[in-house]
Amino acid sequence: MPPLPRWAPVLVLLVVNLLPLWLVLDGSAETADLLMSYVLETWALLLLALPEVPRVVRWGFSRRDVRGGPAVLLGLLLVPVGLVAMTFSVVAEVTWDTRSALSILGVALSLVVGLVLTWWQHGSPVPGRSGAAGAFAWRFVLLVCGALIGLNAARSYEDLLAHGWEPAPLGDGWAYPVGQRLIETAIALDLSAAVVPAFFLVSVRTVNEVLHEVFLALTDRRAAPELEPEPAST
Repeated sequence: MPPLPRWAPVLVLLVVNLLPLWLVLDGSAETADLLMSYVLETWALLLLALPEVPRVVRWGFSRRDVRGGPAVLLGLLLVPVGLVAMTFSVVAEVTWDTRSALSILGVALSLVVGLVLTWWQHGSPVPGRSGAAGAFAWRFVLLVCGALIGLNAARSYEDLLAHGWEPAPLGDGWAYPVGQRLIETAIALDLSAAVVPAFFLVSVRTVNEVLHEVFLALTDRRAAPELEPEPAST
């Protein structure tokens, strides 16, 4: 099949990533539904990455550090355990009614379309991340941020608001003003506490993948040789 137009993956990534956020902000889907769709996507990528496990193990044992191989093996054993734990934590948050099931199905289908089109264009679900194994690692990190950190932060946020807490400056770190503005905006818009981690998670994923795709498109265009005009036939 012919490749997609060069800038088409950028639009696909924007739609696939921002559609779930719009559903959450619109109230058509819960944050747990969004995370459940990400869980299903991560499990699918794990299955696709299984054939690459021997290559990852060989890479670990080929390093000069003697501890490299055992560390890789330990990581390969702990990752499924962590994914199972996150799956159960997300499953416990989902309401599992008709609307929730339809939301999960709709978001999951959009993610499948994005993965298929990106794989078709680049030969990898996430270009530049070593095929399915790299794509799984990227989704796994996002899931840790959303399922473990995000859901716990949302619960703490609700408890703080119930006790009259108001956001205030905390230190001079570069991320503190961003977090403070994010919380203030959520309070001003009367958003649910669970929307905050969803907004953060989707924003990080969208910015990372879209900027990466734009970088690939620009570098491809610069690397492509300019075609010289053919000489006129006599």
